[in-house]
Amino acid sequence: MESRELIHLDPDNFAPERRELDAVLESGIFALSSNAAKLLRYVCERHFSHTAEGITEYDVAVQALGRRTNFEAQRDSIVRVEAHRVRKRLQEYYEHEGSGHPVRIVLSRGQYAPQFVNSGVVAEPDAPKSPEDFTALPPSPARRRLGWLTAAILLAAVAGLALWFGNLRGRTSGVARPPQSAVATGGDSVRILAGLASGDYIDRFGTTWASDAYFSGGTATSVRYYSLAFAGDPAIYQHARGGENFAYDIPLRPGVYEMRLLFAESAEVAIQGSVGEGARSFHVTANGTQILPPLDGHHMRELDVVADAGGTNTADVKVFKDISPAADGKLHLRFTGRKNGALLNGIEIVPGVKGRIKPLRWRAGETPYSDHDGNLWLADRYFQGGRFSRFHAVVAHTPDPGLYESERFGSFQYSIPVPSGGSYTVRLYFAENYFGGWAAPASPPRLFSVYANHAPLLRDFDLSREAGGAVTAVSRTFRGIKPNSFDKIVLSFEPSTEFAIVNAISLEDEGK
Repeated sequence: MESRELIHLDPDNFAPERRELDAVLESGIFALSSNAAKLLRYVCERHFSHTAEGITEYDVAVQALGRRTNFEAQRDSIVRVEAHRVRKRLQEYYEHEGSGHPVRIVLSRGQYAPQFVNSGVVAEPDAPKSPEDFTALPPSPARRRLGWLTAAILLAAVAGLALWFGNLRGRTSGVARPPQSAVATGGDSVRILAGLASGDYIDRFGTTWASDAYFSGGTATSVRYYSLAFAGDPAIYQHARGGENFAYDIPLRPGVYEMRLLFAESAEVAIQGSVGEGARSFHVTANGTQILPPLDGHHMRELDVVADAGGTNTADVKVFKDISPAADGKLHLRFTGRKNGALLNGIEIVPGVKGRIKPLRWRAGETPYSDHDGNLWLADRYFQGGRFSRFHAVVAHTPDPGLYESERFGSFQYSIPVPSGGSYTVRLYFAENYFGGWAAPASPPRLFSVYANHAPLLRDFDLSREAGGAVTAVSRTFRGIKPNSFDKIVLSFEPSTEFAIVNAISLEDEGK
């Protein structure tokens, strides 16, 4: 019998395991929307959040496969059937396409907690790629290895020398280069960490960001923050490209995209002896049209990241809809300094829809969740303050109790970046999991208020009364919410008699 060694890594860094999960799901052996793929992703995400040992058949059925809360394993064998299918397809995968992978996923019989084992195979580095690779459909792994074998040897040597000299300098010069790894991390998505010299970074949400690519001009720098408000993952902002003038020319397939540009200014970095508002300002154009600041008469004449974000050590995300490549098949971004140069931390480009951004959904949890309609709810983001808590009680009056198994509580804010102008529908999801659930009912009851850009949405909201009891789901919908002058919808949760709480939030572009 083949011996397997469990891999032991930094418990907060699951980069090799996440790469292996992505490779398996993207191989085609699972249909991405199939129950088998949902089951595999769910149990692996539980592994990444250190909660896999407690997975039950009921958990998989309700939280991964969308079964109702009255699911009974004795009457419905779907979990056992899909788990068998996962084991069979993993075995097929590692007998063929995945045979050379150093890490393997194992789902043992009778268990739902996955194991990531060391196969004993030494990983071979992927061949470097040219920009043209990202404008065509990706080749199969076997064809890519055959087609680039000779080029890989030569280019790897050149890249190694370039990286060696770059490390000696301590910073990357503004010379355009193709990516060292796959920039398109999912379909037509592009995520680039400006200033990152090499390698990929997998953030705390499991998203892969590629090293700096397609740039010309500017200088790469590294920045450290003691803390970074509203960042989600502060490590994304620890590299930057800056300078008086620099550009990105990113190849894209024809279509409509959403784009997010990421910025942050450190309170530790003085610019010409100044820190804070007014120290730096710049413009950004896309295919020759100024997009930052928008030319609509309602914004500052120049982008000042500190003023826009609300302070130093604060993440600032700017969102754009209806982004398309120019006639040459590239998106041309230009960053022009007006005072002390321009700055950029990251670029995210994802497929979009014309006229609006796609709905945003996330829950106050550490892992994604798929609801009964197949909608993906992301892990918690855009928040500042409050604390995270997890519960195991099954919430009533909802087909998706997984939305309510964790909460953010305290006094806290969400600063949600949206495109300039427009109006949005915001939905807030609540369940009283503590008072009357885990603890005795509060006296007086929990009361809290919620504001959107300082305008009241809920005043002294009595959650238990509105829901009709504890451990019961309730939601509230608010339409016509407009962003503030910094293109953000700031939701403030303020205690009255007890801490404020929220379990999930969704936001939809009304297209107005």
